[in-house]
Amino acid sequence: MTTIELKNVTVELGGVEILKDISLTIKSGDFVALLGPTNAGKTTLLYTIAGLISPSKGRIYFDGKDVTDLPPQKRDVAMVFQVFALYPNMTVFENIASPLLARKVKMDEIKRRVDEIAEILGLKNLLEKKPSELSGGEAQRVVIGRALAKGSNIILMDEPLTNLDYKLRESLISDLKRLFGKGGRTIIYSTANPMEASSLANTLVFIYGGRIIQIGPIEECFRNPVNITAARHYSVPPINIVKGEITSKNGKKVLEVPGLFTYDLPDQILKTDMRECLVGIYPHSLRLTPEKGENIEITGTLILQEIQGSDMLITIKSVDNLITAYIPYVKLMELDTQVTLYVKPRNIYIFDKESGKLVSRLPEGGR
Repeated sequence: MTTIELKNVTVELGGVEILKDISLTIKSGDFVALLGPTNAGKTTLLYTIAGLISPSKGRIYFDGKDVTDLPPQKRDVAMVFQVFALYPNMTVFENIASPLLARKVKMDEIKRRVDEIAEILGLKNLLEKKPSELSGGEAQRVVIGRALAKGSNIILMDEPLTNLDYKLRESLISDLKRLFGKGGRTIIYSTANPMEASSLANTLVFIYGGRIIQIGPIEECFRNPVNITAARHYSVPPINIVKGEITSKNGKKVLEVPGLFTYDLPDQILKTDMRECLVGIYPHSLRLTPEKGENIEITGTLILQEIQGSDMLITIKSVDNLITAYIPYVKLMELDTQVTLYVKPRNIYIFDKESGKLVSRLPEGGR
């Protein structure tokens, strides 16, 4: 296992800064999700760690050793790409074995390791097939198998499931959890999908515009996004953001979201004199029936409903506000009727209107 450290790394390509002053430490044996939208800098960051791109500024360390100027073949890194990069004229066996063949490992040992990996990945019956005979999911399993065969302490995965359909993604996520859930390697897995990130990783690195925005335990980051940009990328569908006002009534601060709800704020919330704010509610936090304890009610006109497997996506409108909820599917409702949604106070986020930074989250238990 290997600890990876980047110190003030900047990457400039074609006169454009792609990575901007990245400082990051990834602990040995950690499974890290590198989450961010398209063009955030995810692939460039992985390529820089692998040695395929050289930083314009800054240094990279593996276990305290400076590897900034080392070529890729000397970095003990295996990489899984988004495209199924297999040797077309080789069999599945030969593709998986290729890094071992390059190192002139004895054939008995190669056969043992390939058989072991093929068993884990469900490829035993495909070892004599060529890549052209494989499905997308099978091809990506072979790519992962080749990375495992290399035996590297660091595995970098660049959106490996993007080109697969939903069922194949679900299947491969299960395989990856089984393969890497017990540690043993340092893994960085880049994705734009927060569900993939939360299903697989222990640690989150959220990157946006070439900068690291938030780092931490993945559940903690998702519960407490550092700003609106992060919050919008931590959920599918994205967080609901509406305008709010902080007013005072009878000496008490009150959160008002015109057309949706009013809520008396606890004394310990909002020590600043903020007047205007933005209020965030994750779609997954909304319910059609109230939960035990205090609930905030949000009522509006149903304008959209969409069944998504065992769940349902609905959108209600109240005044100028649109609120989307992701709820278990029970039955379809009649459009243009009034629907009331319920949310626990602890699932209400207050953001600064100007900076977008998270200011507060209503406490557990409400008032």
